[in-house]
Amino acid sequence: MAPNQTELVLKGGRGGRGNSHFKTATRQAPQFAEDGEKGDEKEIILELKLLADVRIARFP
Repeated sequence: MAPNQTELVLKGGRGGRGNSHFKTATRQAPQFAEDGEKGDEKEIILELKLLADVRIARFP
């Protein structure tokens, strides 16, 4: 895997309509919104592998 490479594991759901969609001239800041659709769901285990260079310098 290359550095900074991204991978799509699961696709998310489609977003709902937020409160800005329900804004009108008389209702400037609505306090409600619609939920979006559910996305895919799966339990995964991620493992991070680190390689480190360790150098011990001896001073006389």
